[in-house]
Amino acid sequence: MCQHWEREFTRVRNWIAEQEDHLDELDCCKLVVPTILSSSKSVEARLSILERWKREAQVLICTYDLYRSCVFSGDARFYEYLVNPGPDVIALDEGHKIKHMNSQISKALSGVAAKKRIIMTGYPLQNNLREYYSMINFALPGLLGSPLEFKLKYEKPISKVHMVSATSCTPAQKKQARRRAWM
Repeated sequence: MCQHWEREFTRVRNWIAEQEDHLDELDCCKLVVPTILSSSKSVEARLSILERWKREAQVLICTYDLYRSCVFSGDARFYEYLVNPGPDVIALDEGHKIKHMNSQISKALSGVAAKKRIIMTGYPLQNNLREYYSMINFALPGLLGSPLEFKLKYEKPISKVHMVSATSCTPAQKKQARRRAWM
C-alpha cells in the first residue's frame, strides 16, 4: 500500500512540475497544490480549496483516491464541484485505472459533466476489448454504443476469430472481425 501512495504522489509532483514549466509561462492558470487538498482532512478545508479553484478557474490536480473519496462522501457540495457541473476539462493520467466500468473510480467519474475529456495511459490494453470500451466511453460517451451494443457489434465478432482456430472461421467471419477491429 505504501508503494501505491508513493506512485500516486510521484505522478502528482510530476504534474505540478509540468504546470510550473508550461502553464506559468502562459500566465493563464494557477495551481491548487494537491498536497494542500490531500493534507486537509476536514471537509470544510477541502471544500474551501474547491470553491477557490472553481471561482478562480485554476488547475486542480488530485489523486484518484482523493477524488473518489470526495465524490462518495455524501456531501452534495463535493458532487457539485467535482461532478455536476464539475470541471470544464478533465484529464486523466494513468487512464487505465478506469478500465473496469464497475470499479469505484469509474463510477465516481462516470457522471462528470465535463465536455472535454482527455485520457492518457502508457498501460497496454492487453487485447481486452472491455477495457478499451471503458476508456473510450469515458472520453467520448456513447460513441461505441451501450456496453451490450459494443459486445454484440464489436467484441463478439473480433473475439470469435481470435479464439477459434483459423480453419473453423469462415472468410466472411474473418472479414467482419477485421472491419470491426478497424472501425
